Amino acid sequence: MVFRTGARRDEAYFWGVHTGAELDLLIRQDGRNIRFEFKLTRSPKVTPSMRSAREVLGLDRLYVVCHGAGEPWPLSEGIIALPAMCLASPNWRP
Repeated sequence: MVFRTGARRDEAYFWGVHTGAELDLLIRQDGRNIRFEFKLTRSPKVTPSMRSAREVLGLDRLYVVCHGAGEPWPLSEGIIALPAMCLASPNWRP
């Protein structure tokens, strides 16, 4: 996925704080922040950690990558479920 965004290895990070909030992948590229959380489910739910990360980092959008195919759908304001098969599509861009 990092290659699909065009990000270099030095632009991709894990983010976490001592309170337990974390993001599995944070890409900082050309002044943009692209955020991802990965869940091993077809029906992800918004977690307190996601809400905390969104608030602390001031995120406008957080992608929750999950199993399956189909179109992305909103989980909450600014939190989007993204079926993993979308990442294989040449048309998908963050």
